[in-house]
Amino acid sequence: MIDHKFQIGTAESKEKWHNPAKDVDYNFNPALEGDMISTLKNLDDSQKKLNHKWVIDDLQLSSDIKVDSDPICSSSGCDQYKHKKKERGYKINYPVPNFGVDTDILANHASLELAEGMKQHKLEMGTEASKEKWHNVAKDVDYNFAPKLDGDVITTNKNLADSEKNLNHHWALAG
Repeated sequence: MIDHKFQIGTAESKEKWHNPAKDVDYNFNPALEGDMISTLKNLDDSQKKLNHKWVIDDLQLSSDIKVDSDPICSSSGCDQYKHKKKERGYKINYPVPNFGVDTDILANHASLELAEGMKQHKLEMGTEASKEKWHNVAKDVDYNFAPKLDGDVITTNKNLADSEKNLNHHWALAG
């Protein structure tokens, strides 16, 4: 019908549809870096000493790590790969009783009230009146921390540079 002969397995079709990535000899089990080897040994020693296996979720670590890669999800999401849920082992979102203000806070308030009474002065902090009274006017000034040099200083620096060049000597100031 379309004047074409279907060819599979011929030398020409193999050459045309050859996948060069299959020519690469990948190392699917590379040697671990020295730090990883030390870390795994230290983990193994600690587990033996404490007689306790460290478990991270569903992954059990041991001297040889076996990890599966995460599945690739379709464009509709990852609904087909739900992770297992397990109990936390402790309650969450429990009610917390309110016992009122802590006794240390109550004692501080009483101490402040006593001191204000003794000095016949009311401590004001954070009010508009206290902010105005204790306002630091220096913070209102926009200081220039890189002012232009005075003309005399510019002339002195130029004369120093010229002298150093003429004498072929750098004058090192003690710092």
